[in-house]
Amino acid sequence: MANPPRTRIFVGFSNVDTSIKNTQWTDLDLIKRDLINHFFTRRGERVMRPDYGCIIWDLLFDPMTVDNVTLIVDDATRIVQEDGRITLNSVNLVEYDHGLQLQMNLTYQPLNITESFSLDFDRRSVESATT
Repeated sequence: MANPPRTRIFVGFSNVDTSIKNTQWTDLDLIKRDLINHFFTRRGERVMRPDYGCIIWDLLFDPMTVDNVTLIVDDATRIVQEDGRITLNSVNLVEYDHGLQLQMNLTYQPLNITESFSLDFDRRSVESATT
């Protein structure tokens, strides 16, 4: 007997890959894509939404003092808490040669899936975009 088709909880569309028209994202992939979009949008960059986005881009070249690390971790916490589909279990910021890595442990609701999620913010990509 075949398994019945699984009901999708979340459905959305993305135009990240312009070679594919009407790419549909569902459930866990959609939540992750929405989170990536939020973090990779510079704070104040979205029209009519000055509080949307992440401040890490404004602090990427600053020294990682305790205050700056706290600002970034607090902003990451705020971003995750704005999405009711996600629970933040832990967050850690790691500095490496050419940037920062934000490491988070997240639980995706109501899917009840817990896994690690990390994002790299590379200084070289910002430098090449401004030259």
